[in-house]
Amino acid sequence: MIRKFALGAAIALLGLAGTAGAAAASPAHPASALALRASCHTTEVTLHPNGAPTSKCLSRDGGAIRTGHITPNIGTDPSCNNVNDLVLYWNGPINVARGVIPPGPILCIRGQGDLDLASQTYGGLNWNDKASAWWAGCSSGTFHQNDPVLGVFFGTNENFSGGSGTSAPSGNFDGRAGVLPNDSLTDVYQSTNC
Repeated sequence: MIRKFALGAAIALLGLAGTAGAAAASPAHPASALALRASCHTTEVTLHPNGAPTSKCLSRDGGAIRTGHITPNIGTDPSCNNVNDLVLYWNGPINVARGVIPPGPILCIRGQGDLDLASQTYGGLNWNDKASAWWAGCSSGTFHQNDPVLGVFFGTNENFSGGSGTSAPSGNFDGRAGVLPNDSLTDVYQSTNC
């Protein structure tokens, strides 16, 4: 009788642990929402060809900071302060022609070089495998699905062209032929500092 009770209790505890684990992994988990609220909404990352990227928070609440030298640029997303920035969106979809700009955290990338999203957090968020959409700045470059192994990128690689303002290329990571799947971006390379 005691063994049956112990076995039943163990099974019940395992069942609860599995349920709790599934709830914690759920995207609607309150901790995820709390982390997003505590993070930076708009983060500017500057690439340096011979050094580590630097970053700063431009906005915590979804609106651009309008003090000092930082002012919104209406040529691209109003939260970035430079029309030359490549903009990554945590959420999607984007459709610039129809005025559809995704809500949620934004990463504004400027300069020439490589940005490994798996190596550190930006604006308090881990952007590795989180971007859903993009809007190019003046530089062309490449999106990579995985980190390089011995200098070679495996997985899907997607090239993008540079542009200016609302005529600049934009897109969604939706997994079509030649396009990264949603939430799979690990590395960004920008070819010029314009």
